[in-house]
Amino acid sequence: MLDVLNWIGEDERGTAAIEYGLIAALISVAGIAALTLAGESLEQLLNIVATAVWPPA
Repeated sequence: MLDVLNWIGEDERGTAAIEYGLIAALISVAGIAALTLAGESLEQLLNIVATAVWPPA
């Protein structure tokens, strides 16, 4: 039984794929956060422009 656990602990196949997957997930989360923040700023900017072009009645 101990030999099986040692073999599992030493097996590094697929480690790189998991690491690349984690890096891709981190980049995705950062991208979503950046787009969310930029979207809020862009919405505010477009509201300012819209108010300047078409003042409220």
